[in-house]
Amino acid sequence: MTALLLLGGGRGEDGHGLPNPPLGILLEGGTSQLCVELADDASERALGLSGRDSIGDYDGMAFVFSGDAAVALAAVGSEISPSSAPESLLVSTPFWMRDTRIPLDLMFVGADGRVRGVVTMNPCPDGNCASFPPPEPYLYAVELPAGWAREFGISTGTVLRLAGNCLPFDRD
Repeated sequence: MTALLLLGGGRGEDGHGLPNPPLGILLEGGTSQLCVELADDASERALGLSGRDSIGDYDGMAFVFSGDAAVALAAVGSEISPSSAPESLLVSTPFWMRDTRIPLDLMFVGADGRVRGVVTMNPCPDGNCASFPPPEPYLYAVELPAGWAREFGISTGTVLRLAGNCLPFDRD
């Protein structure tokens, strides 16, 4: 299965004082699109989706750990082929759910654009939180509401292709 990940506004800035564009995921066949916030600096990644009672205007959040990877991922209007990300940009950073109030699906995505693993993480309000390490080094990670990976057919091996921006959707 192939999915198209579109970049589009997050809470942070791109280093030039401009808002981060949000990311969108267009699933195979173009019948479903997800639009997620971009967390591409240490403070945005540390905060993540913690302290929220809902996902908000977007469908989730994408976490990028290298400035070079963020530049590659944020290339608005041009599709990024999975092979364009060098292995040197991979990280092994684990995730946790400290102060996160909503259950989430976490997907680790490799340099080739393939999902390396999907895990469902439960809220951890008390600070005694489990750690969720990746199955192998990854380029970026995506968090969606729990159950959405299965609902949208995203699993280990799904290819995410990257492209331009998106607008949040009203899913109610």
